[in-house]
Amino acid sequence: MKQGDYPYFCIVKGDISGIQDFVFDTKIDGALKALKAKSFYISFLLDTVAKYILKEEEIPICNLIFNGGWHFYLLMPAYFVEKLEQYQKKIDRLLFEAHRGSISILL
Repeated sequence: MKQGDYPYFCIVKGDISGIQDFVFDTKIDGALKALKAKSFYISFLLDTVAKYILKEEEIPICNLIFNGGWHFYLLMPAYFVEKLEQYQKKIDRLLFEAHRGSISILL
C-alpha cells in the first residue's frame, strides 16, 4: 500500500426509519400539536444519538457535519467502521424498548 492510499476517515450516516407511521399515527383532535411534537422528538433523537457517538469516541462536536432532514452525517476516524455494528446493536435495543420497533435509526 502506497502512502496516501490508506483511508484515514469515514463518513457515518444516521438515518431514521418508520417516520411516516410514527409521525402520522395521530388523532384528529390536537393533530397539529402532535405532529410538531413528534417531528421535534425525531430531530432531538437523531441529535442525541449523533452526539452520544461523538462523546463515546471522544471526538469533537465539529465532526457532526450535518444534522437535519431526519438524518445526520459524522466525520469519523477510519477505525470506527469496526465499531459500527456495536453502536447499531445498542441503538436498536434502546429504540425497541422505547418504541417496540415502530421507529429505528440505521447507521
